Amino acid sequence: MKATISAVAAAFIAAAAGSAQAQVLTPVPYTVTGSEPALPYTFNGSATPCPPVSPGGSYHYVQIPFTVTVTGSYIPPETGPATVDGMAAIYAAPFDPLNPSTNCVSISDDVGAAMILTAGTPYVLIGSTYNSGATGDTVYTFDGPGAVVLGAPAVVPTLSAWAMILFGGLLLAGGGWMIQRRRLA
Repeated sequence: MKATISAVAAAFIAAAAGSAQAQVLTPVPYTVTGSEPALPYTFNGSATPCPPVSPGGSYHYVQIPFTVTVTGSYIPPETGPATVDGMAAIYAAPFDPLNPSTNCVSISDDVGAAMILTAGTPYVLIGSTYNSGATGDTVYTFDGPGAVVLGAPAVVPTLSAWAMILFGGLLLAGGGWMIQRRRLA
């Protein structure tokens, strides 16, 4: 009886350990050179939603599109190495610099705030600086259940796009057939 209970407990522990998902760390580096577009505001701390702070000045920023491979909670703290104090805002794409609260998911300063990201959804990291006019580079490392895939998601043709491709192919084939028929006649 004791052996049966031990075997069941061992199986339960093994199943629980096997289903636990490892955290994935994905670094997202960026560089602000001063030639990028600039915002008249920066963001404040690590918060959700994203309240912009308007201290005046010019805050250059880069847009880094990304998706995640697994839905879950992600935390993107600034991890360095850094030559500038960075600020990052995470948006469900697209980012509208004239309406900084629209589509905002979270803000990440040095520590980062936990946020739920959905697999396959296009996001944009807006990498900026804490100080006006500052330039340099920094790294934010996403800690979550899946990988962060940098770059815009691949565009898959819709059914209507496939229909147009098929129609164009049939039109070319029909035209080739007609030309061949005239040559033989």
